[in-house]
Amino acid sequence: WGHYGRIDHVACLGGNNEGSVASAGEDIYASASYDATVRLWDARSRSKEPLMILEDAKDAVTCVSSGNSALGDAQIITSSVDGKVRVRLYIENASFDHAQNTLLICRI
Repeated sequence: WGHYGRIDHVACLGGNNEGSVASAGEDIYASASYDATVRLWDARSRSKEPLMILEDAKDAVTCVSSGNSALGDAQIITSSVDGKVRVRLYIENASFDHAQNTLLICRI
């Protein structure tokens, strides 16, 4: 389970810093790897499977972080050896149903 290449970076995506409007959740961690993926993990879960795998990088992913958009939405920011910085919106009210292997999204 996990990555197929060396893990280059691990970050906690959550924790509400003062002035922060949204976060990805203090129990959500992201790992960036030489296998060109970022995997999101729930620290509360006993599952060996990640919540989500981001696979759009063309080369090793060297850094992952979180931030907020101008609208206050939580973002996942990654950089890769392919020369790209990618920014993804993280849906704050998302949960993962391990039995159904489904990401459930509720946006208000």
